[in-house]
Amino acid sequence: MSGRHPPLTTDRCLGPGPVLRNGASAPYRAVQIIAGEPHIVRAELGGPDPGSRLPDSRPLLCLAHVTDLQLTDVQSPTRFEFLNRYFADPRYAEIVPVQRPQEALTAHAVDATLRTLNAVRGPATGMPPQLAVTTGDAIDNAQWNEMQNFLALFANSASRITRGCCSARCGNSPPPGCASRGFPASATTRHSTRASGW
Repeated sequence: MSGRHPPLTTDRCLGPGPVLRNGASAPYRAVQIIAGEPHIVRAELGGPDPGSRLPDSRPLLCLAHVTDLQLTDVQSPTRFEFLNRYFADPRYAEIVPVQRPQEALTAHAVDATLRTLNAVRGPATGMPPQLAVTTGDAIDNAQWNEMQNFLALFANSASRITRGCCSARCGNSPPPGCASRGFPASATTRHSTRASGW
């Protein structure tokens, strides 16, 4: 980060850009920066109208919501990428394709998200977030090492992201189907040392 607060979606968003190519069902578009979205107060959800706030009132909390991170061990032997070769077989139509190409980068995206949350200020409160709530699928395959990676990323510490199988089980000689230690090079994530705890 450059020292400035990172832009929020109230400042700018990513949206569809020019058409690059026509696909079978929709065009392939570039991604471009577009205008930000307005901050909306949902008065119908309850609470007083924002116009009725007392002039000396102060916010109690700035909360960040993170959802559906889907941290994935892309080298897990429990994944079914090998079925992709049967894409034309109608028996597999409901489950193929079984991977998303960007999954190997998810830990880096989560790391960037958390670094941004550590530097951002709420658009309504002007305060840094004091609480992060995560919902949805934090991990993808219900594996121990995926959960450890999730917890390490949110613990605000340097973390060695594990792939394939947990080193406690595999040791120096992983069984067939487990990734060996350091192959491919494990991602290392570093966070700020802010005391907020995420």
